[in-house]
Amino acid sequence: MMVRDTLAATTVEPSQNHTAPTQNQDGTQQLPGKTLEHVEQQNRVQEQQNQVLELENLELLGQENELLEQQNLEQQNQVLELENLELLGQENELLEQQNLEQQNQVLELENLELLGQENELLEQQNLEQQNQVLELENLELLGQENELLEQQNLEQQIQLLELENTVQTSTDNLTRPPDKTSSGGPLHLWWPQQSSFRTARPSIPLPWPSPRPCLLPIPLPCLRPPLHLPDPIPDYWTTHLRPFFSQQEYVLVRHTHRQLVHSGYYWGPMEMEEAHRTLLHTPPGSFLIRDSSQPDVFFTLSYHGDQGPISVRVLLTSQRFRLNGSNKAFDSLFALLQFYMESSHRRLRRAWRRERPMTLQQLCRGRIIELYGAERIDSLPELNQVVTQYLQDYPYSI
Repeated sequence: MMVRDTLAATTVEPSQNHTAPTQNQDGTQQLPGKTLEHVEQQNRVQEQQNQVLELENLELLGQENELLEQQNLEQQNQVLELENLELLGQENELLEQQNLEQQNQVLELENLELLGQENELLEQQNLEQQNQVLELENLELLGQENELLEQQNLEQQIQLLELENTVQTSTDNLTRPPDKTSSGGPLHLWWPQQSSFRTARPSIPLPWPSPRPCLLPIPLPCLRPPLHLPDPIPDYWTTHLRPFFSQQEYVLVRHTHRQLVHSGYYWGPMEMEEAHRTLLHTPPGSFLIRDSSQPDVFFTLSYHGDQGPISVRVLLTSQRFRLNGSNKAFDSLFALLQFYMESSHRRLRRAWRRERPMTLQQLCRGRIIELYGAERIDSLPELNQVVTQYLQDYPYSI
């Protein structure tokens, strides 16, 4: 701008001393020497003005570039602020998620603590029940011993009656008079009819003969030691009569039976008609496990299919479980159930338990098994022996 002002102030005024252009013979005008200098000066002024314009354009371009750079910086700052806000929001979400996880862990620990307290209470109740059972067994044994003593006393009384009958018979034989014999013959003793016969037991009076009582046979009690109850599961659940082929098969069936008792959907001895009536009004896919009515089969799966309730025998071959009519075998009954619950057909959807709704203990156990798995039960921290045993009694999420 200063250059423009300088050039604007520098103007060329026409000189009054300039001579007018002369006209040549051909009619053209001929400029004098000073006029050429004036033109050159105007050209220089024009060039300077052009340079000023270029400088102004460059200055404006620089200002525009600075403005653009400033706008870019502002946009970058806004982007950085947005990114910082987004990161801050993500950190807040992460903190909230961590807080929720910590709260869930605290709730789980509280539930486990409540579960342990309930298990301790149940153990105490089981111990009391076992003590009551032992007391009843002791009373039963005491009653059996009393019956045995009474039977022995009765047998002694019978023996005394037999002895008295024998003595009375001898007395009757002695009441008749003796025969006369020659001197030197055998001497027959004779007592009057009203005399009393004394035996080796003078303190026991001998009554007159009476009919011998007819006694019914009394079975002797089988004296046995008190029962040892290792757990609260009663033995009367065992309902099958088929023999086991090996010790391993017995251990497998016994272990499966114990876990079924803790599962809640094992109904024990149950006829097929009763199982179908139970499942008739349940949602499709509901199932239960019951004892099979066939002597050579242990368990039967009853479920609500598409056409109604259906029962399928669970066969045990070479210590592997499979459904009747299927070659798919499994190491455990619960692996079989889990497979058919997760298959594409999903014929099994939910276990139908005898007691509904499920208790808080069962819900907590299923959730823990679902989160951590059965193989990590022993490694879970802050679990007492009661809770660990409760989880191991049924380590499945079905």
